[in-house]
Formats: sequence, C-alpha cells, structure tokens
Amino acid sequence: MLGSFQLQDSNDGWKYGITTDGEFQVAALRKIIDKPQSRVMMDRVKWIREVPIKVTGFIWRAMQKRIPSLCVLRHRGVDVDSMMCNYCLEDEEDYDHIMLYFPFAREVWEWVMKWCGIPVVQVPTIGELTRYLADFGKNKDQQNNIVAICYGTLWWI
Repeated sequence: MLGSFQLQDSNDGWKYGITTDGEFQVAALRKIIDKPQSRVMMDRVKWIREVPIKVTGFIWRAMQKRIPSLCVLRHRGVDVDSMMCNYCLEDEEDYDHIMLYFPFAREVWEWVMKWCGIPVVQVPTIGELTRYLADFGKNKDQQNNIVAICYGTLWWI
C-alpha cells in the first residue's frame, strides 16, 4: 500500500469535507448534527447555556443508547451472566431501564414532575421524555428551565 506513496515538500494538514473551503467550523458541524435525518443523532438535544456541557453530552449519549449497561456490554461481545438488572431484578439492564424504569429512577421522575406541576406519565425513551417535558413550558424560557431540570435529573440518577 505504501509503495506508491511519495513525499511532498509541503506542510501536513487536514481537509474538512463538510465546508467548501476545507476548514473546520463548529457551526457547520452543528448544522449536520441537528438535522432530524442525521445519522449522528436520532433525537435532538436541546442545548441550554445554563446546563453544563458534560450534562448535555451525557444526555446526548443517553439518546444515542451509549450509556454503559449490561445490554450494551453483551452487544459489544462481553460475556455477561445475566441481562437482568442486578439491583431490582425486574427487567433487563438497558439505558432506558437505568434512566427511566429502575424503581429509584421512576420515583425521582415522579417527584420531579410533581414538583414542576407536570402530569406524571411513563414514556418509552429519554428523547420522548425531554420532548414531553418541554411541551409544558408557556414560553421558551420556561421550556428551557423544564428541560434543564430534566437534564439535571438524568445526570443525577
């Protein structure tokens, strides 16, 4: 493979294929990530300035089904004895179980929803939870506050 390689008398560099000039731009990457049909992201993450980036990143990973769990380990080829949650033994340990259905997580969500004055419902995914909670804001600031509470709760659980 390297037999046809020829050294050139120029600086090394990278070309970024998303922009026309080949320069990396955060805004250009952001547009691709936020597209609803993007392969990078199935659910959109609402970026709120007051929410720490590590929390928003964690929520993004959760929506991408990248939270470490027994199901993820098995999918990656790790031999696990059982897929059942070791703490509650009620269901398989996947990302939704850890973040939404685990008895402690479910209790925290009920408390947070009651505190925010939002009807308590069970939703199937974290993405649907964030959309459900954001719908209860009367204006953009209130929606952002509710989503920020949601993100903080997911991070805390």
